[in-house]
Amino acid sequence: MRAHLSRLTGVRSVVEAGCGFGFNAEYCAGMYTGLDLDAGVIKDARRDRTGGTFLVADAVDPDVEPRPFHTALLCLLLHEVEPRGPLLEAMAGRARERLLIYDYDPGLPALSRLRLSLFEPPALESYWALDLPREVAPLGFRLVQSEAIAGQFRCWEFIRRGTVPLIARGEKKRRRHRS
Repeated sequence: MRAHLSRLTGVRSVVEAGCGFGFNAEYCAGMYTGLDLDAGVIKDARRDRTGGTFLVADAVDPDVEPRPFHTALLCLLLHEVEPRGPLLEAMAGRARERLLIYDYDPGLPALSRLRLSLFEPPALESYWALDLPREVAPLGFRLVQSEAIAGQFRCWEFIRRGTVPLIARGEKKRRRHRS
């Protein structure tokens, strides 16, 4: 999953909500800012990660890191949050071009979903019915790709409307063009 992440984030600026111990900072070649509510994990991230800025902050707060970043990242967080709208709105507002979401695949078979639901927070129950493209579209983004990663996870890559990837999917580089 992290190799996939490094390919998509490139060398641009990234802001991540719910960054935890900051593991993803190592896979984002550009400027990285991680936000998390847990002061203990942020302290560890600052100690253990050489790159990146880590802030104890609520990603939903509009006054926290309001500047635009190239990419806003939600990695294994969305299934823990209820309601999801405010978080999606806040992160979409920080993203100039791209919103990347990595989480459990809502299309998992029922038995797999049941097994995960036993160990995850109650918010996961409503997560299985989530239609991310429909939720994100009103925020000014469109789905570019959605692909399964490592069996039970999925990556959704959204780009801001008016931004067109000029190089075909599967090639190493992408260029940005505003229409």
